[in-house]
Formats: sequence, C-alpha cells, structure tokens
Amino acid sequence: MQNKFVKLNALILGEMFLTAQLEQLESIARESMDGKNMSNKKRQSVLKPIMIDLEAVAEITGLSESTVQSLIRANDFPKPRKASARRSCWLLREIEEWAESRPVSDFLPPPNTAAGGRNGKPNSQNALPIPQDAQTE
Repeated sequence: MQNKFVKLNALILGEMFLTAQLEQLESIARESMDGKNMSNKKRQSVLKPIMIDLEAVAEITGLSESTVQSLIRANDFPKPRKASARRSCWLLREIEEWAESRPVSDFLPPPNTAAGGRNGKPNSQNALPIPQDAQTE
C-alpha cells in the first residue's frame, strides 16, 4: 500500500513540476508578446533537479532504499556520484535511463485485485450487484 502511495506521490510531484514549468513559459510568452523588456527583471526558473539523494531515488523508482542498494551492489543499478566530500547523489538522467531500459513485465495482475477477492471470488464489500434480468433461478 505504501509503495502505491509513493508512486502516486511521485506522479503528483512530476505533474506539479510540469504544470509550474508550463505556467512559467506561458507567462514569458505573454510578456514577450506584450513587448515588455525582460532584461530588467530578475528571471525566476523552475529547474528539474540534476542530482537526487537515496530517498528520492527510492521514491521515484518505487523501490525501497535497501532494494536500491542491493541492485547497486549487484551492478544492476546506476552507481551514485560524489556530490561533495560527504555526500553522494544520483544523476536523475541516469535513473530515468535505467527505468526506461527495464523490460516490460510479463506478470499479469493477481486475480485478487480490483473486483475480485481471494482466489478471484468477489468480496461482499467490493462485489458488483447482479442485475435482476441476469439472475437465473
């Protein structure tokens, strides 16, 4: 459940980032169309992070921090870069490239998801009502 929350949170943050960038670009376009001189204004920008820490890597990928570390030890995940004397981070670009390189899953969703309960049998809480005309005696 927490994994789904982390993925959803990462998607929301990504959407918020893109929305902010779009709003900024629209603002710049409006100002340039109005003939305003932007050279006197201090430009503000919303930048995509270049380097991210382990917690952000785990959140973005949907993996736990320990799984990320295990994959690094197995040489199946990008290694961190030294950002300073006491800090290491990952290049976001490398994490995105790693994610894109992952194979498509062959696994089907388990039968107990969505409307089905255990062993594919519907639960009383999430079962859909059977229409009267479909019921047989």
